[in-house]
Parts: sequence; structure tokens; C-alpha cells
Amino acid sequence: MDKNKMKSVTLIAGFAKKYKDEYLSVWKNSLKKHMTSWLDSFDFFLLHIYAQGRNDTLSTRYWKAAVKALSSYFRKDQEDINFKLEKAWKNNWIPHAPVWDEKDYMHKENQIWEQLAEYRAGKQRDQLMVLDALRFIYGIPDHNIIPYTIQKIKTGQIEEHFNEIDSIYQVGEKTASFYLRDTCMLYNLDELVKESECVFPIDTWVEQICKSIGVADETDDKKTIRLKILKLCSKTNIKPSDFNAGAWYCGKYSYDLMLDILTSVDSDLLMKALDL
Repeated sequence: MDKNKMKSVTLIAGFAKKYKDEYLSVWKNSLKKHMTSWLDSFDFFLLHIYAQGRNDTLSTRYWKAAVKALSSYFRKDQEDINFKLEKAWKNNWIPHAPVWDEKDYMHKENQIWEQLAEYRAGKQRDQLMVLDALRFIYGIPDHNIIPYTIQKIKTGQIEEHFNEIDSIYQVGEKTASFYLRDTCMLYNLDELVKESECVFPIDTWVEQICKSIGVADETDDKKTIRLKILKLCSKTNIKPSDFNAGAWYCGKYSYDLMLDILTSVDSDLLMKALDL
């Protein structure tokens, strides 16, 4: 195996710590709450499925709007959130089956839809995604997505669970993997899924980094890239989730990282290394 390639993979995986510190640490105090409150777990889930490949700032804004909209409906008047979910189900405000007609839910009588629209929780397809995600969690134990995900992972059913999430309206392979990867990282489940493709989302940043360091060819599709990285991580004893998160971080913040390097190293040594 190419030593330079191994070094690159190891260095990139090291940036997973920065990802965890900047993106996952904010959820550390919510771990217990996630196990008992399905609405708090749902907030975490929505954050990931709202990452639809658009500008991150816009996705975050839409997600925050969705959280406010759902809080406005479910936490209003101090009523029990399970009661409010049952009410939404009985009133047919959320779909009852994976296949449904959009027009049946986009109306003023639908209080959840009205809240999502009022708070501008993304485009119509984003708001419909939230409704279908509610359909999904209505049918799982305690309506709580995170304990359900953890149980699926621990019992070796991650591929089945991935397909469940992927089947939600507007949720794709990348966002399903994104949610599963971060859940594994947050709840220390990486070792249980280190050979699984389901926790390795590939977006533009990850793809560019993989091709730039030579672990993937320019003509490789996403599945081929994923398989190559999983194989390489297995040989180097590196967690694929660490490499994946590190690659995303390096790709997104490459300019900032370059400036950090330029301003932190000895300028004379750098000039000499560059033969300037």
C-alpha cells in the first residue's frame, strides 16, 4: 500500500475530532433526553434529512424553522406531545401509508402543515418531507427514532433501517447515511458498523477529497469510492466514519485550514520546503 496514501487517510481521519467538536458536541447534553423524548430525537433526525445538498446556511435555517413549527404545534397549551401526535394521525394531517397524494395534506385544516408554512420551513417538498417523517416515526416503538436506530444497529439490522429511512419522502441515500453516521458517532456505535456502506455518505466534498489524495479514480462512481475507502480503512485500522467526517470537514474548510497552516508554521521553513 502506498505510504503517502496511508498518511493522507490517517491525517484526514484526524479531522473527525474537529467535526465532532464543532457539530456533534452541541448534542452531548441531549443524549438522555433523546432516549425519552421523541420530539427531541426528531429534531436531531430532521437536522440531517434537511441537508439536501443546498447551501448549508439555508438548510440550517429551514431546519430551525421546522423545529419552531413543530414546537408550536406539539408543545402548545402544555398538552402531551403523544396526544397531539394521535390527534394529527386521527385527523389525517400526516400520511397513513408510504404512498400518498400531496393535495390531501396541503390545506388550512392541517394544523401541522399550517405551522410549517407559517414558519417557512423550506420549500413545499421540505414541509411534505416532515409530514412523511412523522408518518414513519408514528409507526415505531414510542415514536422515538434514536432508540429505534440504536436497537436496529445493535441487532445487525442497519441495512433494513437504512432502507426504511431512505423510503421517506424526499430523503435520499446521502441524508439517510448522514443521519446514521452521526448517530453512530454520537452514541459510540462505530465499531458495530465499520464495514457498512450505510454510514458513509458521499457528497461533493468527500468525493473531491477521495479523488484528490488518490484513493479514488476520477471516473469512480460513489459506490466504488465508498467500497475503496472501506477497504482502505480496514487495512489501516481507521474508523470509516472518522475518515468520512474528516474528509467532509477538510473539503468544506480547505481554505481556512490552508490559512491556519500558513500562519502557524515557520515561514522560512515553509519557503525552503516549497523551494522558494
